[in-house]
Amino acid sequence: MHPTPALFGSTAAETGKIMQWVSECDNYLAPAVEGFTLPIYFGQLNDSTRSAVLEAGQNALAELSRVEERYERGNYLLGDSITAADICYYPLLLGVLRAAGKPAAASLELGVLPLEKRFPRLAAWAKRIEALPGYEKTYPPHWRAG
Repeated sequence: MHPTPALFGSTAAETGKIMQWVSECDNYLAPAVEGFTLPIYFGQLNDSTRSAVLEAGQNALAELSRVEERYERGNYLLGDSITAADICYYPLLLGVLRAAGKPAAASLELGVLPLEKRFPRLAAWAKRIEALPGYEKTYPPHWRAG
């Protein structure tokens, strides 16, 4: 049994495009997000780490800008059906937003918040993801507390 919609497409061309997006997410966005979020989450943003965290944050925003520009017409990143690309990008976007909202990140002045102002297409896409049935069950409970 295969999921519907097919998360990796139904043709070789669709699969190739989805895999390109997944690979770009894993190789470009994920390391930048990790370099930005982890020091903030674990209280390690200080004078000695500040420039590296700021650079990682700027790299993450550059990748999100690229996604915003490449976003295809439709409800999801690659059209009207959710794909593995959406599943890869969404948690990283949420991680950036969560970290950017922490008091420690305010001094970095990245300007990612509010998302609707900086990345309106991604903000609308995120709202569609959050409206999917079952989304609430996947949201990490410890994130609700702040």
